[in-house]
Amino acid sequence: MSLRGQHEFAQAADALDQVATVKDADPLLVQRALVSSGEMYDTLGQRDLAIARYRQALAVSGEGGAADAARHHLRRAWHFSEARGTV
Repeated sequence: MSLRGQHEFAQAADALDQVATVKDADPLLVQRALVSSGEMYDTLGQRDLAIARYRQALAVSGEGGAADAARHHLRRAWHFSEARGTV
């Protein structure tokens, strides 16, 4: 995501949050967007919002890579230095 790459973390979080509001959006896309949004909130030091997004992602599905990431981030805040170029 270009906003994330440009270090526009608040705007990136807002854009990612919008994915969850799209009617009939693919659940896996929503889950990945929620995890990424949580990462942006962690980067901004807004841990409560980050935790909320990780929990929302797990409510979509407890299976798969995004769910694994959400569980990991619930235990330990994400840092931008961990970015691997994924959304």
